[in-house]
Amino acid sequence: MPALKSIDDRIDCISVLFEMNVGSYLNLVEKAYDDRGGLRNQRSPLKTTSARRIRQRMKDDISKGAVFPPVVIGVTVEDDLFQNVADIDVEKIEKKVLEIAVPERIAIIDGMQRTTALKEAVDEDAQASQRAIRVEFWISKSQDALVYRMLVLNAGQIPWDLKKQISVVFEPLIEEAKKNTRASRIIEYGQGRRFNPGEYSSSDIAEMYIAFSSRKTSVDTQEVLTDEFTKLDIVESLSKYDVRDLFFRSLDILIHMDEAFSSYKEEGDAIRTAGRAIFDKQTARVGLLVAIGMHVLGRAGAELSDEAGKKLEGVEGAVGNFCDKFSKMSNKEQAEFIKLDVLNELLVRRAGQVGRYERGLFLEAFRVLIEGDFKVSDMEVCWRAQM
Repeated sequence: MPALKSIDDRIDCISVLFEMNVGSYLNLVEKAYDDRGGLRNQRSPLKTTSARRIRQRMKDDISKGAVFPPVVIGVTVEDDLFQNVADIDVEKIEKKVLEIAVPERIAIIDGMQRTTALKEAVDEDAQASQRAIRVEFWISKSQDALVYRMLVLNAGQIPWDLKKQISVVFEPLIEEAKKNTRASRIIEYGQGRRFNPGEYSSSDIAEMYIAFSSRKTSVDTQEVLTDEFTKLDIVESLSKYDVRDLFFRSLDILIHMDEAFSSYKEEGDAIRTAGRAIFDKQTARVGLLVAIGMHVLGRAGAELSDEAGKKLEGVEGAVGNFCDKFSKMSNKEQAEFIKLDVLNELLVRRAGQVGRYERGLFLEAFRVLIEGDFKVSDMEVCWRAQM
């Protein structure tokens, strides 16, 4: 089968489709597995009885020469490599794609279960490695474009775990966040917990990205099923903006406020300050990021404004003045301003659906703060905004 090349002008991607033998494909993916210790956060092989039966049927089909739908691999490259692929003759493109598809650049966007079936088939019968499989490579300069492709590809399919697939494609973004934001530490799985302002887990950052992109606080990344409208809202924002950069800047706003609030201490504070406790809560982080997203990108489902960057500049300037003013206050003045007693009283009132209640409380609080250009006499008006 000759290679096929198509240009996706909507998200500036190149699609290249060609056949590989199963053994070569598995070697390509295995390198990525070895490099990362397994594709973290990708949907793992399903273990239900029905899933095992389906994979067994896949293995039987492989042995009989069945043709599977293409597995989809995302490849993120630099501008010059992207242009090389765009310009190269289709007769030479297969070799070029395999040259650039190195482990640190690739992620499986669609086909984890098929890959598992192929691995099992080869383990049981080495001859299966010589079978042909179609592989589609999506080559992009932007992680956002791969997420867009992944979301469109998976829309309507169940079960799927949005958080895990986002985390797989955005693993390089977590590395970028370490370089391009004020985050003092991004905590990987098993590496401990948050001790200081500006420290967040990689999974929490993934959740914040989803919330920011969809402008919705009701993002339960632990659930396998995800609201289709959330996917569509993320798709819309990804297709129009460089959301990654807007998100990084918004994350810096969170970090700036986290650092400022953490300067407030109460009597008896040891390792954790009373002020740091606000953004210890993921509900508060999500609330702030969604409030910024709504202000900058517009409400979910609404027509998006091209003024996103300028709007965010305004928030950055206002939050800078807000944090500088708070940090210069005496501890007594900080206590009178931050009104933690009011916040804590409101937080303990709710008995059921605590997460949803807290997200709503913090969203409304930070919306008031943003809409007021961060000029409030104290935080009580913000904490009580949802009432």
